[in-house]
Amino acid sequence: SLAAGGLGALIGTPADAALVRMQADTVLPAEQRRNYKHVGDALLRMIRDEGVAGFFSGATPTIMRGLSINVGMLTTYDSYKDFVGKQTGDPTSQTTRFAAGALSGWTAATVSLPFDFIKTRLQKQQRLPDGTYPMKGVVDCATQVLKKEGPLAFYAGYATYCFRITPHIMLTWVFLDALKDI
Repeated sequence: SLAAGGLGALIGTPADAALVRMQADTVLPAEQRRNYKHVGDALLRMIRDEGVAGFFSGATPTIMRGLSINVGMLTTYDSYKDFVGKQTGDPTSQTTRFAAGALSGWTAATVSLPFDFIKTRLQKQQRLPDGTYPMKGVVDCATQVLKKEGPLAFYAGYATYCFRITPHIMLTWVFLDALKDI
């Protein structure tokens, strides 16, 4: 499942990078905007103007985020289900499954947000006048953020991210258990 998560993240990186850039474009000053017409335009311009490097900008932290989400959810669900089952008295009830799934999703979101934060920073950056990027990769980005903004910067948007990730993982576990029951 980790390999599948990593491969899926790699394959989805160009679309993710285009989405991040299109969203970032709306808040940039007019002279800095890329003014993409649609996602196809963004993808074509990324590959044409920047080559594979632009097309897969943020691939490493995207894969790291995918892996960390999987680790966060796969290593916790059964433990949470056992714990919640002891509290409710029924380890197989829907209440137990929903609660354990939500806790597993929350854990996955908490573990993966720093990688998502770094991924977004790397994908949003624009070339400097000399053609280089301000941040050279995951470690450089993390180091710069840590020095300039502090460790809590990696958790900016934490509540929103949890509300985005947790339901997906919770329902994945609930449906998986329901399929196992069938």
